[in-house]
Amino acid sequence: MSEEKKNLELYNRVREVPNEAQKPIQAGRLKGKTDINPMWRIQTLTKEFGPAGVGWYTEVEKQWTETVGSERAVYLEVHLFTKTANGWSAPIVGFGGAMVAAQEKNGIFVDDDALKKAYTDALSQCCRSLGIGANVYWEADVSKYQQEKAIEESRDAAIEYINGCSTQEMLNAAWEHYKQWFGNDKEFKLAFTKRQREVSAK
Repeated sequence: MSEEKKNLELYNRVREVPNEAQKPIQAGRLKGKTDINPMWRIQTLTKEFGPAGVGWYTEVEKQWTETVGSERAVYLEVHLFTKTANGWSAPIVGFGGAMVAAQEKNGIFVDDDALKKAYTDALSQCCRSLGIGANVYWEADVSKYQQEKAIEESRDAAIEYINGCSTQEMLNAAWEHYKQWFGNDKEFKLAFTKRQREVSAK
């Protein structure tokens, strides 16, 4: 077996997530992404390395909170250790966070499960480094890249249109059309300002 295949053995075994362990996120900022059942990660760690505390374990290296206004979040730095034929691994680091107190329509909501959610979030990052659930993350990253690429290409087309405007009226109309997407984009604003100067100088 080549060194590359040997190095990818674990990754390739744990990269696929069964359908029953996947759940589409229907709302919030992560809408459209896929949530992986935390117990599937535990099951995978146990299958690959042995029971918790025997074949793998975690340590909370750091815990802190951050407050903005009336809202507060808790964050954890978690280290995952796995046992191999050569002994215990170096720490596999993951960071996670969750809202402890969040401002909602009816007032402040305090989540007494926040620490558990932050730990689950951090552990998911550790598992991701091992390739656990890699197919889901790969698809999400590809989708994000494609979305960003589409936005970039659309911005380039908008700048090309701006550069072709020959009157101030055309520029104003173009700004009104494109500002909802690129009004805060540095390159678009520079192109718009430059073209304004050029049109004014005619």
